[in-house]
Amino acid sequence: MAASGQKGMYVNMNSGAVQAYLPPFRNALINGDMRINQRGTSTNLASLTAVATTTPGSWVTDRWNVFRQGFAAGASIGQGTGMVYADMPFADAGIATYGRIGRTAANAATTTIYCDYNMESLDSYRLVGKQVTLSFYYRTGTNFSDNFLTATLNSGTATDAAFRSGTFTSFATTAFAKSSSWVRATATGTVPTSAAQVCLRFFYTPVGTAGNADHFDFTGLQLELGSVATPFEVRPYPVELQMCQRYCESIPGNYGFVLGVGFWDAGTARVLYVYKVQKYRVCTIDTSTLNFINNVNLSSFSVVVVGVGYIPVTSIAQAWSSTLAHQFAFASSSSGTAGAGTVALGQGGGGLIIFSAEL
Repeated sequence: MAASGQKGMYVNMNSGAVQAYLPPFRNALINGDMRINQRGTSTNLASLTAVATTTPGSWVTDRWNVFRQGFAAGASIGQGTGMVYADMPFADAGIATYGRIGRTAANAATTTIYCDYNMESLDSYRLVGKQVTLSFYYRTGTNFSDNFLTATLNSGTATDAAFRSGTFTSFATTAFAKSSSWVRATATGTVPTSAAQVCLRFFYTPVGTAGNADHFDFTGLQLELGSVATPFEVRPYPVELQMCQRYCESIPGNYGFVLGVGFWDAGTARVLYVYKVQKYRVCTIDTSTLNFINNVNLSSFSVVVVGVGYIPVTSIAQAWSSTLAHQFAFASSSSGTAGAGTVALGQGGGGLIIFSAEL
């Protein structure tokens, strides 16, 4: 049966069955299959990444914001990879990756663990006043300490607010029983006509002391018009990456990577980096919340000044930023000629510069 909002039929050339036409970009969510992981969340599930204890928290993969109530410590995240045909998400849609969210082993705090998806108002407007269906795959760890994983669909009247700090009202809430095997779940609701924004939230409230597998995995998240969940829409990797880069872009300190070019100005090399995709908002430097620079060490990058050669870098800062580009200020104790050309290069020091324009 065709879902409400989906029009037309087509014949499946493999099976001969008549199926509903599935329009492209019907999924309102970005990175629902957890493929894009620009911030470098751990892919080693035996050694997960600790969730930040200051706002805005962390991202398990691009666009999926994780934090604990009150930004308490003791939550961990990772990106699972390598699913095979025996795994339901892979068999159904070819999905090989998933997000893992849970409580750190031996942690005794019982504060709730959240994962939010904050949708821009511009992307929310097409859903206003209409019935929508959320579908996703999930499974829970052997020590998952809640009885349910709860999913909520929420609306707000503000423009481009973050669920963690804004005012939102749930228009659909469903608690899903824990399961050690992959399950495809759905939830349906109608977006209020007063809504200016739609956001998702997944959460669970742990009890007791965490075992080694007090977590849940999820992937294949899709939000679409209508009352029926259609197959997960797998978009081409370059398309999904560019969609993610509206909100986040990372630069590795790999050896030989050209960060940008610029000029020498009174002890500082000013180097321009042009974003691959125009950002949702201006990216700013905020090392305390990891919004801008994450794990940068000064050996990660070097600067070449025309007429001088390589110079030692003593600090890296923001000169100015827009939604299109960013100018770095690489300070040095070396001298050079004012206006001389400069090039910033990666030196393989393991650093990662992250530009975040997330809600």
